[in-house]
Amino acid sequence: MTDHFTFREETIEKYYEEVYDLLMEMFDSLPICGLADKKYFITHGCISPELKRISKIDRFLEIPMDGIMCDLMWVDQINESDVKKYDFVKNRERGCSFYFGRKLT
Repeated sequence: MTDHFTFREETIEKYYEEVYDLLMEMFDSLPICGLADKKYFITHGCISPELKRISKIDRFLEIPMDGIMCDLMWVDQINESDVKKYDFVKNRERGCSFYFGRKLT
């Protein structure tokens, strides 16, 4: 994803590849999701169509291009005009994960 959205290129251009590697190591150790007050599920992206239950995820690795870990990070809300029509639609802009619709909100 960092190559696709030019983060890698920009970081190396402004700093050094060592800085990029350190940032990636840091990103690979940040939590993907959490539970607040034992009631609220918090994640960067959204839920996954593959999600049946939450279990431990090995976070110390690069986020894969598919599966639950990818979806928790990269699912986006579908555009406003289509939001009522769909549950999940493939996210072609990111090249991975899904868009989610109103049925999930």
